[in-house]
Amino acid sequence: MGLKEGILERCDRNIAEMEKSNCSSSTKKHSIERSQASKQILEIICGIQGINAYTAMQILKETESIINDAIMFKKF
Repeated sequence: MGLKEGILERCDRNIAEMEKSNCSSSTKKHSIERSQASKQILEIICGIQGINAYTAMQILKETESIINDAIMFKKF
């Protein structure tokens, strides 16, 4: 199994586990939506030709940094 398949399989398991959970419906809905959004992002990142686990993590770290900067400098 390749990197992409393994990661997306884990995403699917997380979503299935949340669907079976006993938490409130609003919490469950929010968690499932967040997991589905994460899966979509990971599909894009893992779909890059020749990517390996280290490169995928570096892309996500850089993305996190960009989001943090955008939040810190946003004027409310």
